[in-house]
Amino acid sequence: MSIVGILTIALMVALAIFTWVTRDKADSEKEFMNMNQSASWIMIAGTYTATLISAVGMVGLPGQSYSIGWLYGIANWGSTVGLLLSALFFGPAIRRFGKTTMSEFFQHRFDSENFRFLTACVVVLGTGAYFVSQTIGAAVILETILGIPYNATVVIVILLVIYLALVGGAKTVTITDTIMFVIIAIGLGMIFCPLIVARAGFENIAAYARDNPDFFKAGGLVKAPLGTILGFMSLWAFGIGANPVNLSRAFLAKSNRHWIKGMMLGFCVAMLLIWAAHSAGGAIRIINPDIKNGSAALPWAALNAVPLIIGLGGILGLAAACVSTADTQLLVTAQSFVLDIFGHFKKDMTAKEAMKYTRIMLVVLGLLGLWLTLGRPHFVVAFGNFGASVYAAAFFPIISIAFFKQFVTKPAAYAAMTTGIVCDFVLHVIPVFNGKAWGTVSYLPYGIHPVLWSTVLAYVVLVVVSMATKPTQPEILAFETAMKNREPIDTSISDGNLKTCAYLLIAFGFALFGYILFLAKLTSGV
Repeated sequence: MSIVGILTIALMVALAIFTWVTRDKADSEKEFMNMNQSASWIMIAGTYTATLISAVGMVGLPGQSYSIGWLYGIANWGSTVGLLLSALFFGPAIRRFGKTTMSEFFQHRFDSENFRFLTACVVVLGTGAYFVSQTIGAAVILETILGIPYNATVVIVILLVIYLALVGGAKTVTITDTIMFVIIAIGLGMIFCPLIVARAGFENIAAYARDNPDFFKAGGLVKAPLGTILGFMSLWAFGIGANPVNLSRAFLAKSNRHWIKGMMLGFCVAMLLIWAAHSAGGAIRIINPDIKNGSAALPWAALNAVPLIIGLGGILGLAAACVSTADTQLLVTAQSFVLDIFGHFKKDMTAKEAMKYTRIMLVVLGLLGLWLTLGRPHFVVAFGNFGASVYAAAFFPIISIAFFKQFVTKPAAYAAMTTGIVCDFVLHVIPVFNGKAWGTVSYLPYGIHPVLWSTVLAYVVLVVVSMATKPTQPEILAFETAMKNREPIDTSISDGNLKTCAYLLIAFGFALFGYILFLAKLTSGV
């Protein structure tokens, strides 16, 4: 075993010890569930960004940049649009309603326990898929650096993640996420990835481009049409914006001010990391074009293409990206299952009982994730894309309007959510019956991802049914009460100026991605 592997194991052991030492010794229900809303802005930046920068973003999609093309992973840039939507609009809005899970919000907003149960099932499905993508990514990393079989590393990862969530709860998970956020930003984004590009050499990159021009086009070696690229960008923008795991971070913050400050820092770091990781993935193709599993490209480079200390920083950053996301997702999934699904039948459940059942579900869901992860080292992106598409089609149309407008009704929300999920699932599964892989998009018009068709259709259904129905008095009361509960972000900034800043940032984000798409169109000749 290499020194990098030994030090990586040492980090995991140190993380486990730190989690035990910093655990909430009083075993408080509020600390375990939502950190008693005491997270500072640096913790918000840490937990949100460490959750966002996941195995999909740091292992799977850079692996596609290696296997398919330098710019092919451009789709992941859509996640930063989703981050801005969460930061400036959805996060503050859901705090106004005062609920701790997405499903609680839906019950409160539409006066329906059954709706809460339904949305909880969607949360468990989508977050479960995300969780599996993280454990696969972490297992691939450990397999590469430790030299032991993939299935063995799966067991190591699952046990570590279960332990972190089981012992620490929201408080310790947030603290460890913040520590790993620093490791990811410095070790991976600022040092390791730029050095990989330098190691490839710009002259060598230019020579490779002359011989393999498709590798440097937005469509990559698979010649994906512009519609596919736009569809994947929308997938990540909508999926991240409506992701219950990410929005649940808003409940941890001390105040809206801490939330906004933390999210702005997270945005800056996420932009850096995405660009750096995808550039490094493409550069490794020039250094070594013979890696069979693209997801192993960055771990391979950490062991073979840079000095030892730099490689160690990269490996620790990659491992932190996977583990920090996985433990948060496992905790949120278990909480949603207990509070929103089990709680639907056991209405007299106390807070102490909820914490006990959540810990039990952490183990159960972790073992289920183990079963789904075994033998699937190439499925990092597939599971991640599915989780994002579930949230985009099921939740994004509803929350983007129901947070801010009263006219959305319960029948409309039911119809839109059902339409989005069914349409997305059907369009994903059709290729399977034609002998193609799940989620293949080439058969659809212009190659546009199913999530765009599903989300647009869900919006149409939402508006049409809302116009044909009327909100009930409890629905009106819930909305009006929330609108009165406007938590100030900063008393020195007026609401008008704050909204102007928010709109300008959103406009800048869309202008940037529009410009990237314009360049992609020029380079791909479509």
